[in-house]
Amino acid sequence: MARIHEHMVPHISEFVGTFIFCLIGLGANAQLAVTNSADNAATNLLRALAWGLGLAVAIFVTKNASGGQVNPAISITEATFRGLPPGRFFGHMIFQLLGAFAAACFVWFNYGSMFGRIITLPDGGLDAGARIFATYPVEKVGFWHGALTETIGTFVLALGTHAITDVNYSPQIEAISPLAIGLLFSAIGLSVGYPTGYALNPARDFGPRIFSAFLYGGRVFTTHHWYWLVPLVAPFFGAVIGAGVYHWVVKADVRHHQLEGDENA
Repeated sequence: MARIHEHMVPHISEFVGTFIFCLIGLGANAQLAVTNSADNAATNLLRALAWGLGLAVAIFVTKNASGGQVNPAISITEATFRGLPPGRFFGHMIFQLLGAFAAACFVWFNYGSMFGRIITLPDGGLDAGARIFATYPVEKVGFWHGALTETIGTFVLALGTHAITDVNYSPQIEAISPLAIGLLFSAIGLSVGYPTGYALNPARDFGPRIFSAFLYGGRVFTTHHWYWLVPLVAPFFGAVIGAGVYHWVVKADVRHHQLEGDENA
């Protein structure tokens, strides 16, 4: 029983963290949608802050139990560069997906009766309410444009996350690392995220998208040339490249200069 408990706690932690992250982010999406807030700078700022603060809270809650990854793309970098066992990685990924799905269920429960207030704009047959749950590109943004944007965004997220959480090279920031990562997420959303809605997290998009398929049908997968594959796949590539740049270039250079300093001392 003790071994089962020890094995399951990190996975449950990732479920809880991803649930918190998506509950706050999707809840903000829903509230802005049902109040028909204009798609302007203020709305984009509120949305980005909600997602960033949601991530910060999620990491604060779960960092001691599971490392506060709450993102399969970050989990795969932990497996690649920091020794997270493959079995634990796949377990984290499943529970992160379930946490995001559960958050979508609650957001629908909380706001579903108000979805009729949303002003529906033409979007290739896609109901406007679907955008509450998953990310879709804006007009004139194609599949590969979206893939590059999501890759670059997650590259920055993973690079920054590994730098912030590296206690050997930034110990002074450890106490506020969740807030720093959350603000980084918001900054990415405010700078490069508009064309795609900045998923930057396969679970955050895919779990709620599955739930939205029960409401809006298979169109949530086929619209925009099967765009759902972009937020599911691109973040993995961006995250591994970003973490790789940190560990193979930035961290290696810091270590090199430290060795030079020790030799000259």
